[in-house]
Amino acid sequence: MFCENLEALPPPAQYCARSGKQLMARMQFASPSRNRVQEHIRLLGIFWMALVRRNVLGGGALLILSEYVRRAMESLSRRGTLDVPSAFAQFIGILILVKAAAGFLAGYGLL
Repeated sequence: MFCENLEALPPPAQYCARSGKQLMARMQFASPSRNRVQEHIRLLGIFWMALVRRNVLGGGALLILSEYVRRAMESLSRRGTLDVPSAFAQFIGILILVKAAAGFLAGYGLL
């Protein structure tokens, strides 16, 4: 228990011996505790971020591989050929990176 003068007094005392005022109880602030659902949502956000990382690596690798295939096809053929496999792989790689960006936003929102 504490007096207005911030003097600590023994617990059984009801009034301050100096001022005669009633003692105030010590204020306790409770920190918000996380419940089970909040922890599971946080864990789900962490898993989404891990999935995003995998998608970014896969999409980036596909873009790099498609560029490598395009250059290899150019060096093999002397005339301009239609570069459909490389363009398709680039398109898929970009779609995977867009999916990763959306997943990042979802994971960030969950965290």
